[in-house]
Amino acid sequence: MKKKVLILVLFVLMLFGCKKEENVIEIIKELDIVFTNDVHCAIEQNLGYAKVKAYVDDLKISNKNVCLVDCGDFIQGDTVGSVTKGETIINIMNEVGYEYVTLGNHEFDYGMDRLYQLMEISNFKYLNCNITYTGSKETSIVDKLVNYEIKDYDGMKIGFIGVTTPESVSSSTPIFFKENNEYVYSFGAFGDSYSYIDKVQEVLDTLNPLTDYIVCLSHLGYDDASNDNFISSNYLVNHTSGIDVVLDGHSHEKYEDRLCSDKTGKNVIMCETGTKLEGIGHVVIKSNGTITTDVISELDHISETITKKINVEKSSYDELLQTKIFTNETELSITDSDGVRMVRSRETGIGNLISDAYRIMLNADIGIINGGGVRANLKAGDVTYNDIISINPYGNTLCVVEVTGQEVCDILECCYYKVLKDYKNEKGAIGEDGSFACISGLKCEIDTNSESSAVFDEKDNLISVGNNRRVKNVKILENGEYVDIDLNKTYRLASHNYMIKNGGMGMGLFLKDHNIVVDNDLIDYQVLISYILDVLKNDVSSYYQVEGRIIVK
Repeated sequence: MKKKVLILVLFVLMLFGCKKEENVIEIIKELDIVFTNDVHCAIEQNLGYAKVKAYVDDLKISNKNVCLVDCGDFIQGDTVGSVTKGETIINIMNEVGYEYVTLGNHEFDYGMDRLYQLMEISNFKYLNCNITYTGSKETSIVDKLVNYEIKDYDGMKIGFIGVTTPESVSSSTPIFFKENNEYVYSFGAFGDSYSYIDKVQEVLDTLNPLTDYIVCLSHLGYDDASNDNFISSNYLVNHTSGIDVVLDGHSHEKYEDRLCSDKTGKNVIMCETGTKLEGIGHVVIKSNGTITTDVISELDHISETITKKINVEKSSYDELLQTKIFTNETELSITDSDGVRMVRSRETGIGNLISDAYRIMLNADIGIINGGGVRANLKAGDVTYNDIISINPYGNTLCVVEVTGQEVCDILECCYYKVLKDYKNEKGAIGEDGSFACISGLKCEIDTNSESSAVFDEKDNLISVGNNRRVKNVKILENGEYVDIDLNKTYRLASHNYMIKNGGMGMGLFLKDHNIVVDNDLIDYQVLISYILDVLKNDVSSYYQVEGRIIVK
């Protein structure tokens, strides 16, 4: 822990006296900012909130100026979020003592009305300067957002701002951002009335004469692959001036002291802590201009207060979650043997299991789920209700829609648009896309050397597909055999409300007028449980090896 510089000017004055015009050594003031990002409901995993609280309390022993903030994606990602629709997370964060947060794209996953309720019970402030609302409701989440906050720490004035990724419109549930099928929430991108960069700069221009330092809570993510990705924290810094430090989220990276030049050439320091409390960030800002960042991955102290709070929150639903469902012999993983995630770019046993459950339990011809919605492994050993919900934590309901064979091919073209020949390199997974389709009742080949003619709108919704296709040799299961799909035939496609009704997976425009023949209130993890118990008779061994439903060339 960095020690604060203390200069006892008062003591010097008492001993030696001092005239008003004489120079006095300046007190170097200091602010400690502790931050988290992309916690995704990991209330006890890795460091856990109990250690976050203990770390903050330890800092306050030597410095009263300590601030705790979060950079988004905290209420969703695990069972505890799904069961309580985020309320338990907010209750715990209130107890931990957060002051400021910005919204991540997954804060919207329970809908705007629910997010508004959660914001109302939060003791911390929500910072955001790039979301606007043009709908007809009397209240909206924008009423709970503030563009910026200025706080005085012993005369050192710090400005805090928040920025949320415009990709939220497609990576969360598109329909949540609409009223009467028209978008009413704008994030300042994709052809909206102003760019989010301009809006951020407008706020920075207001803050600069009023503050000594400006801290940006960003849920944009760092993109080191290209400087042209305008939805990234480094692009934001490159095209604005006034930010002094970026606390980042969304890309799940872990880095500290990364420098990025703003548009005037000034270096801006950036930091991110990974995900699920793998680490916590510690930023020190001193009045002499020094800014340092650190990511702490190991801590010993635990706050008993937070431990007790977590236990109280868990007690209301823990008995249900710990109920044993069945015993599994071999794990079905979302990663390969090296721990590199595959479910967003390749066929997996767990993806096949879930998509089969959709198709078979809903008596459909085809089952499709998005790999981004498969969040955990099906572990080996005793499998509980909690384990199953952790795999599908979003609480999506099941639907069946009628589509033609041509439309099935178009959907696959959309879902496999980003697939690469290799799914990993020395840094980890590449070519990932949350809309990657895990399929049932289908087989196909993806030619990664072919350029797709799929056309998308500014919000990543599929508009059309031309003649050039990378998805080829699409076959459908009929009477136990895979045959060429009939482009003119109508098929029953089983998926969830996220895709069919709410426009997820790029289907915001493509499926909106289609005939929904089944609109079920059965939740995705419930249909998975039923499939394992009723159809497979507790034995998922047939899924331990993938069967070549998706061939990547």
